[in-house]
Amino acid sequence: MAEIAGYGGDFQYNAAIASPQSNASTTLKGINNWTISYTADTHEITDFSDAGVKAYLGGLSGWTGTIAGLYDSADATVYNSTIAPGNDIACRFETSAASKDMTGVGLITGMSFTTGIDGAVTTNISIQGTGGLVIRG
Repeated sequence: MAEIAGYGGDFQYNAAIASPQSNASTTLKGINNWTISYTADTHEITDFSDAGVKAYLGGLSGWTGTIAGLYDSADATVYNSTIAPGNDIACRFETSAASKDMTGVGLITGMSFTTGIDGAVTTNISIQGTGGLVIRG
């Protein structure tokens, strides 16, 4: 089995989106969770000859990502410039294992900040992939 521990993961970004594999080089501080959803559309193409069993055709693929963690006030200028809704960024979603990551270019579609009387301020950032997703490892 080749499980990978979650505790060594990371999220890196860069506003230079030409080559996300080499440009996503700045670590966003405080992040402790990320999720990628990589999906493809399906189109039903069932006809009478399919004898009552649905048939499908694969369509367009795409990905979305969510980054969550503790808001680090040292990154406040980043949240007002590079990491802001409407901006494209090069993304690298890293695991704890060397050379096992996912990279792509994405559009930041939303951000939220949450605080409670009994906890730290957290952030949640949503990304819509605008190109392919490269999965290494």
